[in-house]
Amino acid sequence: MIEQIKLYKNMFKYSKGNIAWYVLLFICMGLKTATSLLSPWLLSQIVDDSIASKDISRIIILSILSVVLCIISSAVIIVAQGITTKIERKITIEIREQCLNNLLAKTGDFYTSANSSDLLTLFMQDIENVSNMLSSQVISIIFDIITVVGIALFLFYTYFKLSLIVFIILVILVRYQKRINKKMESVTDESRLSIIRLQKLIQELISNSLSFIVGNFWWYQTEKIRKCEQDFAKVKLKTSLTMSCFSSTVSMLSSILSALIIGVGAIRVVNAKMSVGTLLAFNVYSQKLMSPLIDLANISIDLAVARVSYDRIQKLLDNNNQVQANEVYKSKGSCEIVFENVSFSYNNREQILKDISFTIKKGQVHAFAGESGGGKSTIINLIFGLWYSSNGIIKIDGKNLKDYSLTSYRDKVSIVSQNVFLLDDTIYNNITLGDVSPDDEKVRSALKKAKMWDYVKGLEEGWDSNIGENGIRLSGGEKQRIAIARAIYKNSDLLIFDEATSMLDNETEYCILQDACEIFKGKTVIMIAHRLSTIKKADCISILKKGRIVEEGTHEELLQKGNVYYKMYHYQQ
Repeated sequence: MIEQIKLYKNMFKYSKGNIAWYVLLFICMGLKTATSLLSPWLLSQIVDDSIASKDISRIIILSILSVVLCIISSAVIIVAQGITTKIERKITIEIREQCLNNLLAKTGDFYTSANSSDLLTLFMQDIENVSNMLSSQVISIIFDIITVVGIALFLFYTYFKLSLIVFIILVILVRYQKRINKKMESVTDESRLSIIRLQKLIQELISNSLSFIVGNFWWYQTEKIRKCEQDFAKVKLKTSLTMSCFSSTVSMLSSILSALIIGVGAIRVVNAKMSVGTLLAFNVYSQKLMSPLIDLANISIDLAVARVSYDRIQKLLDNNNQVQANEVYKSKGSCEIVFENVSFSYNNREQILKDISFTIKKGQVHAFAGESGGGKSTIINLIFGLWYSSNGIIKIDGKNLKDYSLTSYRDKVSIVSQNVFLLDDTIYNNITLGDVSPDDEKVRSALKKAKMWDYVKGLEEGWDSNIGENGIRLSGGEKQRIAIARAIYKNSDLLIFDEATSMLDNETEYCILQDACEIFKGKTVIMIAHRLSTIKKADCISILKKGRIVEEGTHEELLQKGNVYYKMYHYQQ
C-alpha cells in the first residue's frame, strides 16, 4: 500500500494545472455514487410502505424521484466521462511533449542503441497507461471505497447476520482475485514483450518492403512474423483463459450470493422478521457491492502496468545520455571550428580519432577525404554535437561546444548526407520545413540552384506534389537535390555535405559544385567526399588515415606533395 501511494505521488507531478477539473470530476463522481446508493432504498420504500398503505400518490412521487435519479446519474456519467477525457488528454500531451523534447536532446549513444519499436510502444502505450491512471482510475478508486463503505454500513444496519454471508462470499472472491492478479501481471509482461517483437518485425517489413522484395528475402521476414504471431497467440490465449476463469467465478459467486440472500431472506420474510422491500434492497445492494470491490482488487494489476510504464518513461526522461548545455548560440553568418587534440571512440572501443587538431576558418570550404573508416563521419558527428569527445576540446567561435545550447546551435547547421531523409509531404514543405512565413521566391531560387526546378515544373502539381514516405517517388539523385535545395533555403551559418552528391551524375554534380562557392559564399562549408573531383575547389583539404590527419592543404598543394592525396587523385583519374 505504501509503495502504491508513493507511486501515485510520483506520477501526480504530471497532473499540475488540472486541479479545477479534478474538483469537477470529484463532484460528478460524488453525485453518481449518491444516486447509486439511494436508488435501492427508494425501491424498498415503495414496496414496504407505499404498496402496503395503498398510497398511490406516494408511489408516484417515489417513482418520479427514482426516474430523476436515473436521469441525474446518466447525465453525470456523461459529464464525468468528458472531464476524464479532458484530464487524460492534457496529461498525455504534457508527458508526450516532455518525452519528445528529451528524446531529441540525447547523445548519439542513445540513438544507436535505442529500439524503435520499444520507443514507439513507450510513446503510444506507456504514456496512455500513466495518463489513464491519473485521470479515470484515481477518482474511481476514491469513490469505489466510498461506495463499498456506504453499502457495507447499510447491509450491517439492515440485517447483520445476512450481511455476514455477503462478506464471506466477497472475502473468497477478493482472495481469489489476488491469485488471479499475480497471473495477470505475469501474462501482461509476456503480452507486452510479444507485441513489441511482433510490432518491430512488421514495422521493419513495411518500412523496407521494396528492399525485401528486390532482395528476394521477404519470405525470411514473413516466417519470423509467423513464428512471432504464434507466440503472441499463445500469450493471448493464456490471458483470455485467465480472464474467463475469473469472470465465470465472479458470475458463479454472484449467483450463489443472490440465491443465498433470497433463500435466507425469504425465510426471514415468512417469519415476519424482514420486509419484502428490505430484502429486495438488500439483494440489490449486495450485487452493487461486487463491482467496486472487484475494481479495487484489480487496482494491483492496473498499478503494476502503470508502474512499468512510469519507470520506462522516467528512464527516457533521466539525464543519462542527455546533452547538457546552457548558452544560446548566436548567429554570426558563419562560424569558426577548432579541434584541439581531440580523441574519440564509440562505447569505449577502438579509438576512431587519435589526437587530431585542425581549424576550419570562417567563410571557408573545408573538405575531408581518406579511406573508409578513417573518421570523416565521426568528425561530422562531433561537430553536430551527437557525441562529445573523450579527450580534447572542440570550439565553435572560440567557445567550447559543450557550453552551447545544442538546440540553438543546431538550428544554425544544415547537413546534407548521402542517406537523405524526406518527409511524407509535398516538395514545398520538405524545403520550407514549417517556416512560419515561407518565401515562394526563395523556394524557387533554391530549387533552381539545386538543379531541380525543371523537374518540379514538369510535375502536374508542381511543388505541391507529395513525394511519398521518405521520398519513395523520387530517385536517389532527386532526393539529394531536394536536400540541397532545403539547405540553400535554410541559409545556415554552417553547411555540411556528407557525400551529398554521390547519387548525382557527373554533369549535374559539376554544375551544382560550380555554383556552390557562389551559393554559399561567406558561409562555413564542410565537405566529405570519396570522389575527389567534388572537393577540388575547397579552401583546405584534410586527408584522414586511421583516425589521424596525415596531410592538409589546397588541391594544388597536396598534388605537389606527391603523397597520399596525389596517389588517391591519380588512382581515381
